Formats: sequence, structure tokens, C-alpha cells
Amino acid sequence: MDSSATGSVTARVLDRVARDGSVVTVVWRPEREVSFGPRDRNHPAYVTVVDEVRAHGFSPVERSMGGRPVAMHRECLALVVGFPAGGTIRSRYRVVADAVEEALHDWGLQTEQSCVPASFCPGEYSLVGTGKVAGFAQRVRTENAAVGGFVIVCAHDPIVDVLAPIYDLLELPFEPGTVGSLERSGLDHTAEELLPQLEDHLAREMESVDVN
Repeated sequence: MDSSATGSVTARVLDRVARDGSVVTVVWRPEREVSFGPRDRNHPAYVTVVDEVRAHGFSPVERSMGGRPVAMHRECLALVVGFPAGGTIRSRYRVVADAVEEALHDWGLQTEQSCVPASFCPGEYSLVGTGKVAGFAQRVRTENAAVGGFVIVCAHDPIVDVLAPIYDLLELPFEPGTVGSLERSGLDHTAEELLPQLEDHLAREMESVDVN
């Protein structure tokens, strides 16, 4: 089983937060992968699920952050924001989701924060345009915490194709139409074009962030 690139980035970010005592932000284009949380790995069909993931040309990876299966590829943007001690789980989710949503608004895309029934890895801070376009998870340690997230820029069909059978195998509700993208919501850009813009926006927003 491959290790999650997000997990590696998260560990490095948290080490830097512990060393510097400041908020740290990283944004990158992920590889073609499906990441699984602890509850997925305990399901009796997990071995079959992993085979299904590979059959669709994705790499199965395991992550320490919670939630259910998430699929990403090179036309997505992945992010991790590390925080020093303080604040709450909800306050950290809020500041990161708000910052990503503001970036989308700057690009001309209106979204709302909402938990979409039968969507992949549902959560109340998911960003919804035409379908779910972004989501977030969190890892909390005694001395610091990290919020991880993703934005689906375009090419949402491969994500639907791989998630539908694995959600079925894991006996989880899933409606393919809930998978969105910035492209599906009317924004015509690539992940490569948007990465530096999102990175700069998050870095600015997190300079004076208050999660208390």
C-alpha cells in the first residue's frame, strides 16, 4: 500500500509549525490517487476496494486524517494548513474553508458551505457549486493541528468513475451527480494556472489568522 502524499506533506508542515510557531500553508497538484481513512480500512471489502482503485488507474493510499474515500488527480489542487496550538476544530475548519471560498469568489465562482447528502467524504464545510468542488479534513495533535483540503478544478468524470464502485463496495451512500468541479461550475482554468493564485491567497489570509 502506498503512503499518502498528503500525509507526508502534513507531517512536514506540522514539524515546521512546531519549530517556527507560525501558521504554514502548502498547495500542490496531487497524483492520481484515492485516499482512505481508518474506517475504510477496517471494512471487510477493503481488499476488493483496493483492487478496484488500481483497475481504474488510481493509486490507493492511506491517510491519518478522518473522513471517507477521496479521489484526486493532477487537475485537482491539494492543500495543507498547519496551525500552532489554540483554537478549536470548528474554528480551524472555518478559517480554511472561508479562505478557499474567498479565492473561488475572486475567480468569479459563487459557492456555499454545505454538507451534501450522498456526496463523497461529506462534511459541513464542503464547498458546493455545481456539485461538491472542495472538501476538508483535519488532524489534531496536542501541540498543533493541520487542516487538509482539495479543490477539483476540472475532469471530474474520472473521479466519479472510480468512486462509484468503491462506495458501493463499502456500503456507503453515493450519488454521482454530487461530484462537481470548478469547470462544471463555469470556471475555465487548469490546476496549473490556479495553483500559484490559491497558494498566494492562502498565504496572505493565514498571515493574520485568528482561530480562537
